Formats: sequence, structure tokens, C-alpha cells
Amino acid sequence: MTLERFVAACREDTRVVAAFLGGSHAAGTADEYSDLDLYLIVGDKNYDTFFAERRAFLGRLGDPVFFEEHVDARTTEG
Repeated sequence: MTLERFVAACREDTRVVAAFLGGSHAAGTADEYSDLDLYLIVGDKNYDTFFAERRAFLGRLGDPVFFEEHVDARTTEG
């Protein structure tokens, strides 16, 4: 199961300080078509390297069906 792989990957990566599940699975309303809303937190000193390597981290979970890019607000002008 992808959730178990996510937990294992977070435990193995010392940059991850917290991880949590959101969406319908967290609310207990998931059905057979529900996706997994997975979140993790890394410390400030590891943010840049983790962000640069995020696809490799996700690759440890399998091939994502959908990957939404995060816009780093620290580098966005405006």
C-alpha cells in the first residue's frame, strides 16, 4: 500500500520531521476512488535540498498519477 511506503520513506529520511494524512482518508470518508492526500514537513535547513529532490522521494512511493507542483513563496516575486 502506498500509505505504508510513505510512512517508511518518511522514517528513513532524516530530513522529514513530521508527516500527516489529509483529505477523505483522514476524515474517514474515503471510498474505492479516493486519492491519498499526503503531507510532510522538513526543517528550514533541509528545505532547499528536499524540495530539489522531491520527485526522487515520491519515486520511492511508486509512480504518481497526479503531481501538483508547489510554488515556493520565498522565491516568488510580487
